[in-house]
Amino acid sequence: MLEVDVTPGGDEYVDMPQSDQGLNSATVPVNQIELKEESNFERRMSAESVLDRLSTFPYQVFVLSEFGRPIFVSCGHEDQLCSLFALIGIFVSRVKLWGDRLLQFSSGDIHVRFCHRSTLILCIVSRSYEQLDEQLNILFDQIVSTLSRSQLDIIYKKKGDNYDLRRLLRGTDRYIDSSVSAWRSDISLLQSAIRVLPMPSSDREFLSSTMVSCLTASKLDVKKRIVEKMEGNSKFFASFQSCIDSPVLFSISQVGNGSDLLWSFLYKNRASRQVCISAVKVPLVSREERSSTRRLYERITHLVREEPHMRCLL
Repeated sequence: MLEVDVTPGGDEYVDMPQSDQGLNSATVPVNQIELKEESNFERRMSAESVLDRLSTFPYQVFVLSEFGRPIFVSCGHEDQLCSLFALIGIFVSRVKLWGDRLLQFSSGDIHVRFCHRSTLILCIVSRSYEQLDEQLNILFDQIVSTLSRSQLDIIYKKKGDNYDLRRLLRGTDRYIDSSVSAWRSDISLLQSAIRVLPMPSSDREFLSSTMVSCLTASKLDVKKRIVEKMEGNSKFFASFQSCIDSPVLFSISQVGNGSDLLWSFLYKNRASRQVCISAVKVPLVSREERSSTRRLYERITHLVREEPHMRCLL
């Protein structure tokens, strides 16, 4: 039995039971135990506090099974948001019973977009309305890169409607989350294109020939064979690593007559779907300024895709 010795003007201690003392008996201050319990309690976030935090984010992405089982949310508190996941599932399933599909709805500056793919429901809640479908498609592609479409189709038939798909996706949360955040940092995703990686022509030729030879030689362990050949050429590998770690961006001074009126540019080759982006330049140098530029590119791209007479620009 624990006995508390309260000494006026002194510290409060708890004498540990004899069976728990071991060889080195010690006394533990009661106030320390209370502080630990309080900190543990504070770390446990309630559903209400998580919901309050959601309103502060510019966007939030949800992935759930068509049976309402939580799979992923970008804020990372799936278990505390079970009721919200269930509500999303009810929205989609109810409209489906009416013989229709729920695609989107808006309220003020909040835009909600739904995507029902295979046995999954994807939903994004965003303060911007541009290209929400593309963001959900990228997220779905990331998931099926881990689990094939056929697996998604049969997993619930074998395991039941209440199966937790997070068991199969365990350890891949960071990849799913990076695919969401990359949309707001990589303009090539915005353009549905491949970003050009500037590198010496000799290195590019070696990389291309290595990939072709490995693909034609064998269909087994192709990735491993390519990596082995790249690492075997120490000169190429060092140069290639440098291109990835510190890519050389195109200078605006190389475009046109070098006028100071050109602050930023983006070029996309429609045939190869490759895109190149200029390096930062005054006045678009701070994080907020570059973010504003990126949002402007997003709105222009959305306008081009939505307006039929401008689609020829894509």
